[in-house]
Amino acid sequence: MGHRCSFWGPRGRNRGVAKPWCVALILAALYNRRSTSAVTSSLALALLGLILLTICRLPPALLAALSLIGSIAMGLLANRRRVQKRESGMEDFSGKVAFITGGGSGAGLGQAKRFSAAGCRVVIADIRQDHLDQAVDALRKLKAQVHAIALDVTDRAAFARAADETERVFGPVELLFNTAGVSIFGPLERATYDDYDWMMGVNFGGVVNGMQTFVPRMIAYGRGGHIVNTASLGAFHAASVAGIYSASKFAVHGITLAMRDALAKHNIGVSCLCPANIRTNIAESIRTRPAHFSHSGFQVDDEEMAALREIYSHGMEPEELAGHVLEAVKKNQFYIIPYPEARKGLELGFKAVLDALPPEDSDREGQAKRHQAMLKYRQARATMDERKYALKAKG
Repeated sequence: MGHRCSFWGPRGRNRGVAKPWCVALILAALYNRRSTSAVTSSLALALLGLILLTICRLPPALLAALSLIGSIAMGLLANRRRVQKRESGMEDFSGKVAFITGGGSGAGLGQAKRFSAAGCRVVIADIRQDHLDQAVDALRKLKAQVHAIALDVTDRAAFARAADETERVFGPVELLFNTAGVSIFGPLERATYDDYDWMMGVNFGGVVNGMQTFVPRMIAYGRGGHIVNTASLGAFHAASVAGIYSASKFAVHGITLAMRDALAKHNIGVSCLCPANIRTNIAESIRTRPAHFSHSGFQVDDEEMAALREIYSHGMEPEELAGHVLEAVKKNQFYIIPYPEARKGLELGFKAVLDALPPEDSDREGQAKRHQAMLKYRQARATMDERKYALKAKG
């Protein structure tokens, strides 16, 4: 008697061995659940299997094995393509969830406008509720999908609550922008501990808190993503008047470099935004300085505020800067420094560093010894990390 097919497989003499085919279909779907194209391909294989069972009378057990192997191969191929695509940048922003600190105004609001226009659902977080209200009105007029959360980036518990709220409203975050920042200027030797604690806490601590909150969630989500940390052109050189600010941005630069290395294996890109002058109201960040950090060695008066507003009024428009950020994320580009006037200063700074090095052909014996020691350490470090943390460490 010929085979008769049902939804679950063939009837007749091969009915007993049809179960492996059903199990294979379920396993294939579970294995490929993160890839829509791979799931579709698995279903196509299942349909082909039904046809072969009906027409060619091939043993279901054989078809089950072939279907499972084929589906896993398609899943691996889809994953490889997804990783390769991510290494070359993120191209499709439709429906992705972006979390932006400092999103109520300035550079953060510019990012919200640009990335929502690209298709993202954006969550803007800011310490100032009035800025959030104005930003939400502006974004909704642009038909953006936006949600606002009042957040002090130095408050770790509040950051965790903000992440939970974001996931309830829009879903897991795939794009993280640590943009919030503050500044105050004056002779470095007059600075107080409060001046250090406030600026380092917001500019560097806020970035750390953002990454500590969202990076584990992004890894667990398993869909890759991108992080943009805002440093400054001041992350490459410093002067007394902006000493603490520059120190905080040097720190952001360093941790961002390290995080890019750490997250590459998780398909998460990392960029460092290093702007110079932006048309923002960062001069008003002094108004958000908490009372417990109120003791300052700097005098901020109307004259200084007017001078800062004047210089910032000639800065790059936040949306223009955000356009450069968008292009960098598309390319998975690390540095974002869209200021041609910065070239001369950077060249001089890096030249001073290189000029401090001995000639390349000097101390060859010492070079070889140190090089071999470093290679040995890296290999040992990779082995230790693999054992301790189950990591696939980079070479």
